[in-house]
Amino acid sequence: MFDDLVTHRAPPPNRIGTCEGDTEWHLPEGAVIMAFAMHLLRTVPGLREVSVHPDGEHGKRFDFQGWLGKRGFALKAAAGKTSYGGTYASPDGQTVIVNPSSGRGDVAAAGEGFRIVAECKGGIINTRHPGQLSRLRQGLCETVGLSLASPAVDKRRQFAVVPRTKVTESLARRLFIRATAGDIGSKPWVGSAEWTGLFSIAFRVMRRGRKVRSMVRFSQTLCLLKFRSIPVTRL
Repeated sequence: MFDDLVTHRAPPPNRIGTCEGDTEWHLPEGAVIMAFAMHLLRTVPGLREVSVHPDGEHGKRFDFQGWLGKRGFALKAAAGKTSYGGTYASPDGQTVIVNPSSGRGDVAAAGEGFRIVAECKGGIINTRHPGQLSRLRQGLCETVGLSLASPAVDKRRQFAVVPRTKVTESLARRLFIRATAGDIGSKPWVGSAEWTGLFSIAFRVMRRGRKVRSMVRFSQTLCLLKFRSIPVTRL
């Protein structure tokens, strides 16, 4: 789908031998944000505009303007103090608004009768290093926690977007089992028991023989916390 989201880097001395292959495969948070934003534009019927809200660190680690430019999105109107903030438009009329800000969700979109908000986290996707594995787990917990902490809004779908690895998938399955148990689903803080599942959209890097091709593929790994009142669209 997008073959330039994963960055291959030599591991630092303390992580040599703790990754699959000779290099670490970094999927930065900015890449996750843009991949999910483009995924929405490609798959949600009638959607023509998405907004992304990276922070300063995202901009240091991911070239938003360059990446969008490679896909035909030209900067039409600059905004804010960063070099990459503003409105980008493609020849076929799709728009990506890059608005560096906090408290709005990493990706947001709206259409007729629905709203979408996503919290995103990145990480090293081929690591066995205990510290980096812990960061992957923490990223999933943070995205789910931020989604739970926001008020329940009618017709809004919330997404937790994380790299798909063995540790994140295992943790997500455990969260799913616990979140769907009656003792959680009936408690008031969950939002009148309407909250029954949240999608974890994941990334998988496919290997083809000896050559590793950094191809990101989206798949719905499992359903953690979704609203009963909103139709589920599989991505």
